[in-house]
Amino acid sequence: MKKKQNLIVNDEFIIENYDEQKPFASFLPGIAGIRGIPLWCHYTNRSQAITSFGLRDKNGCILEFYPANSAYRFVDKMGFRTFIKENGKVWEPFGVGKSSKVKRTMYTSGARVRIEEIDLIHQIKLSVSYFILPSENIGGLVRRVTLTNLANNKRNLEILDGITQLLPTDANEWMLKHQSNLLKSWMDVELLDGKIGFYYENSVPADTAEVNTSVHGNYYISFVNGNLAKTIYDMNTIFSYDTSLSKPINFMKQAISDIINTPQVSADKVSGGFSGSTITLEENEDIYIDTVIGYASNREFILSKQNVFSKPGYFEEKEKEAVSIVNNITKDIETKSNLPLFDQYMKQNYLDNILRGGIPYFIDTKSKHFVYHLFSRRHGDMEREYNFFSIAPEYYSQGNGNFRDVCQNRRSDSLFHPEVGIFNAKFFANLIQLDGYNPLGVLGLKFHLTCSTGEELVNKLFNGKNEKMVALLNASFTPGAIVNLMEQEKITSKVTEEELLKAIFEHAEYEICADFGEGYWVDHWTYILDLVENFEAIYPDQMNNALYQDESYLYYDSPVTVLPRSEKYVLNKHGNVRQYGALLEKDEEKINSLHMNPWGSNWAKLKGSDELVKTSLFGKLYSLALTKFSLLDPEGIGISMEANKPGWNDAMNGLPGIFASGVSEAIELSRLVSFLQKHLDAKQKVSLPIELVELANEVYASYQNNASSFELWDKVTSAVEKYRESTRMGVKAESSIALSKITPMLKLMKKTLDKALNKALQIGKGIMPTFIAYEATNYEATGHIGHYGLETVKVNSFKAKPLPYFLEAPARSMKYLTNKTLLRTQYQLIKQTALYDERLKM
Repeated sequence: MKKKQNLIVNDEFIIENYDEQKPFASFLPGIAGIRGIPLWCHYTNRSQAITSFGLRDKNGCILEFYPANSAYRFVDKMGFRTFIKENGKVWEPFGVGKSSKVKRTMYTSGARVRIEEIDLIHQIKLSVSYFILPSENIGGLVRRVTLTNLANNKRNLEILDGITQLLPTDANEWMLKHQSNLLKSWMDVELLDGKIGFYYENSVPADTAEVNTSVHGNYYISFVNGNLAKTIYDMNTIFSYDTSLSKPINFMKQAISDIINTPQVSADKVSGGFSGSTITLEENEDIYIDTVIGYASNREFILSKQNVFSKPGYFEEKEKEAVSIVNNITKDIETKSNLPLFDQYMKQNYLDNILRGGIPYFIDTKSKHFVYHLFSRRHGDMEREYNFFSIAPEYYSQGNGNFRDVCQNRRSDSLFHPEVGIFNAKFFANLIQLDGYNPLGVLGLKFHLTCSTGEELVNKLFNGKNEKMVALLNASFTPGAIVNLMEQEKITSKVTEEELLKAIFEHAEYEICADFGEGYWVDHWTYILDLVENFEAIYPDQMNNALYQDESYLYYDSPVTVLPRSEKYVLNKHGNVRQYGALLEKDEEKINSLHMNPWGSNWAKLKGSDELVKTSLFGKLYSLALTKFSLLDPEGIGISMEANKPGWNDAMNGLPGIFASGVSEAIELSRLVSFLQKHLDAKQKVSLPIELVELANEVYASYQNNASSFELWDKVTSAVEKYRESTRMGVKAESSIALSKITPMLKLMKKTLDKALNKALQIGKGIMPTFIAYEATNYEATGHIGHYGLETVKVNSFKAKPLPYFLEAPARSMKYLTNKTLLRTQYQLIKQTALYDERLKM
C-alpha cells in the first residue's frame, strides 16, 4: 500500500497522525508586528504541541524552557491539557495511548501552529490554534480551542481546558533548574476582578537585607463562548494527590461547578491556569475557548485589556492579522511553481533568514537614512539550547544575534531591499578588529543624540514635559523604547508617530552594540565579501564611491587579547604539545588604561587620544585580508585556528588544540584578494594604521627570502605577534598610502594562495580538505608555567596530519575553482567517500 504523503494546503504544511512520527522541535517566529510585543514560543509534534514560551529570554519563562530531548518527555504533563467529562467518565484529548479510531493532524505555517483531533470513539472533534498576539501593547500567546459535537444527538459535557504550569515573572532559568523547590516559596497568584489570573513573586528572590517587591506579573485570561471564565490556578483542585499531573483525580469525582468554587491556595506552589465550563451541544454545534497568556507590567494594565479581549470577533481577527503580518514579510520571495512544497520552502527559508538577520526597516529624515533591522533573534530553539536568545519586548522589536549568523542571513538584504545600500557591509566591516577578529555578540543598534538635547526635543515635540522621556533621549534609545515609554507614561506628541521619529532621529546617530561573547572564530569574516558583492550586483556604478569615498569605517576594539605562542603552546598532562588558553580574556591593563567597557562597544583609537582610527571600505577589506594572510599555517595552506575557536562547526572545537587550520577560509581569502585586485584604483589613497603598514612590509620581505615553509611561518607569525602587541593599547598614527604601493602585496597574496590551494587539492587527492592538523615533531620545554597553567614549549618543527573529509571546503571551492574538469573530478571522488549517502543518493 502506498503511503499517503503530507500535503501543503492554504500555506500550511499538514502532518497527519503527527504524534506517531519522529519528534521534532520547532518554534513560532516571535513576531508581533511593528507595533506589537513579541513572545517566544517552542512546540513539538507531541500532545498539545507547546513545550515552552515566555518574554524576552529564558529568564522570562511563562512555561518552563526545556531542551528538545526533555521537552518530548514532559510536554504531555507540563503544558496545555484538555479534560472532557460525559456521564461521569473523563477522557483527555491529545493524551497518551491513542486508539486507531482517533485521528490527529498538525498544521504548521510561518505564523501559527494548529492541531486537530477527530475522536470517533467519543464523537468529538477538538481543534487548537496557537499564535503570538499581534499589534497590541501587551505580549501574549493566544490559544483558540474549538470543540465540535460529532454525534447526532444533544450532549451535556463538562470541560477543563488550560495549562498545568504558569510561572510568575522573575522565575529565572537557573533557579528553575537548580532550586525550583525553593523558588516556589516566592510564587503567588491573585485573581483580578475575581476571574483573571495574575502570577507574580511576592518578593524578589535574593539573600539580601533589602526586600524588593515587583508590580509586574504574568496573566491568564480566558473566554468560553465570549464570556470571561474564572481562572483555576491551584492544580490541587483538579489533580488532588496526583502530583505527577497524570489524572485529574478531583475532576473524575466532582462536578465542574464544585471545582470552580473550591477555595484555592495561591502561595508556595507552582500554579497553572484552567478554564472550566458545563455546556450543552447540539449535533455539529461548537464551543469556543479563547485564552491569552502573557506578561503585563501591572495589574491595572491587564484589567484594562479585558474589554479589548472580550470584543466579538476579536481573536478571529487577531489570528488573521498574525498570519497576514508574516505573509507580508515573506511576500518578497513569493513563488508560484507546480510544486507547492517548494513554494512554501522558499517562504519559510526567507522567514528563517529574517528571524536571524532581521528585516530592514527604514527611518528617513531630512538628511539621514537609517537602516534598523526588526524581528531578529539568536537561534535558541529547543535543539540549540546552548544559545541564549533574547527578543526585545517592545515595539519595533530587535533581538540579539551571533556575528556569523546575522552576517550570513543578511546577504540577500540588498537584493530584496535595495534601500539597504552599503549599510550591512559597513556594519560588519566596522566590527572587524585591528587583529582581523571580531566580537561574537551582535546586539543590534541603539541611537544617541548628537546635536540637540532630550529636553529641547521633548519641549518641541511632546505635549507636556516628562522627565523619563528626557532621560531616555539624553542616554541611548531605540524607536521601540520611545514609543513604549509613551504608551506606559501616557505621553502624547504634537505630531504623528512617524513624524515624531523622523524629527528625533534627525538629531541622532546610531551606535553598534556588540560584545566579545565566547571567542574568536576562524570563519566569521568570510561572509562580509558576499555583502559587498551583493551591493555591487545592485549598484555597480557606485562601487568606486562605496570603496573609497566614505572614510568613516572603524575598528572594533575588544578587551580580549590573542596571546603569543610563548603563552599558548603547552605540554598537556599526557606529554603532548597542544595549543590551549590562546586568549587573555578581560585584558585588565588594556581595560583600565583605555577606560574600556569590558563587554560593550569599544573602538580603536590613536594612542593618547580620543580620536578614533578610521579608514575606507577598501582599507578595511585590505587590513582584513592582510591579517588573515599572515595567519597561514606552517605549510602555508589553511588559515590557522590560533585563537581558541574553529569555524561554524562547534563539534570541531578540539581542532585549535591540535594546531589545525581551515582550508575553507583560505578559499574565501583568495576570493577577497581577487576582489581587491579587481577594484584597486591606483589613483586612490587609503588611510591605514602605521603598524599595519609595517606588518605588510615585514610579511612581504619574509616571502622574498626563499625560506623553508616552517621558517617562513615562524617569521611571519613573529611579525603578527609584534603587530598585535604594538596595537593592543591603540595606534601610533595613520598613514595615507597610495594604492599603487599595495599592488605588489596583493599579487603576492594571490600567488601564494593559489599555490596553497593547489597543494591542498593534492593533499586531499583531488578533494579539497576542509581541515588540516599539525603535530609538533620537535620542541623545547621552557620551564615557564603559562597563562593556562601548563608548562609552555617552543616548537621547532611541525608535521601535517590528515583529517577526515568534510563537505565545506569542496562546496566553497566551487566559488574558487574555474577548471570544470577539476570540479567534475572532485564531485565524482566525493561520491566514492563516506560524504555521499548511498541510501539518500546525495
